[in-house]
Amino acid sequence: MKSIKLSSLFLLAALVSSCTKSQEVVPQEYTPITLNLKSQEIVQSSNDFGITLFKNITSAAAGSENIMISSLSISQALGMTWNGARGTTRDEMTEMMGFSVDNDEELNESNKTIREAILNADNRVETDIANSIWYRNSFHINQSFVDIDKKYYDAEVKALDFNDAEGSKKTINSWVKDKTKGKIPEIVDKITADHIMFLINAVYFKGKWKYEFEKDNSVDEPFHFADGKTEDVKMMVQEADLKYFKSSNSQGVALPYGNGHFRMIVLLPDEDITLKEYLSELDESTLSENISNLRKHSVNVWLPKFKFECDLELNKPLQELGMKSAFIDGVADLSGMGTPSNLVVSKVKHKTFVEVDEEGTEAAAVTSVEIRLASVGPGENNTIPFIVNRPFLFLIQEKDTGAILFMGQVYEPKS
Repeated sequence: MKSIKLSSLFLLAALVSSCTKSQEVVPQEYTPITLNLKSQEIVQSSNDFGITLFKNITSAAAGSENIMISSLSISQALGMTWNGARGTTRDEMTEMMGFSVDNDEELNESNKTIREAILNADNRVETDIANSIWYRNSFHINQSFVDIDKKYYDAEVKALDFNDAEGSKKTINSWVKDKTKGKIPEIVDKITADHIMFLINAVYFKGKWKYEFEKDNSVDEPFHFADGKTEDVKMMVQEADLKYFKSSNSQGVALPYGNGHFRMIVLLPDEDITLKEYLSELDESTLSENISNLRKHSVNVWLPKFKFECDLELNKPLQELGMKSAFIDGVADLSGMGTPSNLVVSKVKHKTFVEVDEEGTEAAAVTSVEIRLASVGPGENNTIPFIVNRPFLFLIQEKDTGAILFMGQVYEPKS
């Protein structure tokens, strides 16, 4: 009898062990992503728009501060909004974002392709790109507008009782908190009587370095701040074979995550060039050229740990880049969204979070478009020192598509 019981226990243990092993995530091998020509053009346009917007925001900043945006998040939220825009409003958005399309489906299909490629590139890197539309339950939303954003943006669309402002705000912000794993707890600060709709995108990224920094190797080293002061910060240190470039005014290194699809590219201006000066001359073409010049070298990387949050309102930057009529009462044409059609974009909010340490990177972004009723290099065999001891720029990018998920500047790594 005892032997039967023991056999049963061993069998149960084997089954449990088998189930546990079958549930383990098998690391996804690197498989190149190939985009069609139109999707490649959309990525390039989105990157160009993101760089231009980032430069506009940073040049207008009062001082030397940490700033990060997700052009992917902004493009997704504006893409959903674009599907409800008409006339001049739509034309301005099309030109601002650099879209060159023969029809709506071509653009929407490309955005869907890019999003799905990013989400499925590497199961060792946690990525989430989520879209949602929340609208006042008395608003007659156009079904075609809903269908397009559901089909191409996988948007969650819900009617809420905006008269219950606190309850609706809590519902929307709970969605935001959930999609960003708690890193961005809210995006909507209030709902007023004239609010009609919120179009929201959330992007979440968590990746472990392919080559982790050893915590025991991290040391306190001087960092030269923009105001001339020098102060010790915690530097992560490693020597590895990495992709590196050297240009006439900067150098850069690519730090891969997971299976290599995603990477952080750190761009360090030369000592005699400030980060502001470097950014003023940077464009998509120059950045692409530098990235294409990345070559494998033995690199000794010294990179500060950093963590910060950023809260931006994008109304003014977007208007300065050409999206003007969408914000103007009586001029905006968002009639494709539904009735009443006298709608206007009241606010575009953008929040981001990033933390970089020895293990990897966690980053999140949320973009909210609020709609309301209108009133009436060196040699291969040499180890290259890459010491990030002054303000620098960073990107988080998917390598094959070239899509930039996040772009930021770091002036204060201790923040």
